[in-house]
Amino acid sequence: MVAAGMSPAEFCLSTRRKYKTCMLHKRNAMKKLDVHSFVKFYFKCKIINRIFFKENS
Repeated sequence: MVAAGMSPAEFCLSTRRKYKTCMLHKRNAMKKLDVHSFVKFYFKCKIINRIFFKENS
């Protein structure tokens, strides 16, 4: 799952950054009570998180 030319550490950082961005969008959607966006980001975060932890285990 690691992108070509990327070290595991770099992959880790980019995944963590994506996850943080995702969580931010999720929080904003929650504040605006935008259920559709919230659900979309909720699942996206879950997937990113799963990839991240699979790479690290």
